[in-house]
Amino acid sequence: MVTLNIEYRINPGKEQEFRVLMEELAEASRQDEGCIRYQYYFHPQDPGIVMLWEQWEDAEVLAKHGRQAHFSRIVPRMREISSQEKFRFDSVQ
Repeated sequence: MVTLNIEYRINPGKEQEFRVLMEELAEASRQDEGCIRYQYYFHPQDPGIVMLWEQWEDAEVLAKHGRQAHFSRIVPRMREISSQEKFRFDSVQ
């Protein structure tokens, strides 16, 4: 299993746009083969901070997820309206 945690810092004034994109990405990603968990959390006091928690069966399905049309369309826009994107990976064999 592969676990991925991503923290986004959203540019001021772009929080609602990011929320819409995140909702769309999560809904589509949950349908991807090998997706175990795909959850996101907006910070309760700072709507400009979002934590995404993903779990995948293995690295192969995670790589396939990264090639999906919804990923290729949505994630670049999320990155455009974010000032920071921090990753943390964990893999269990």
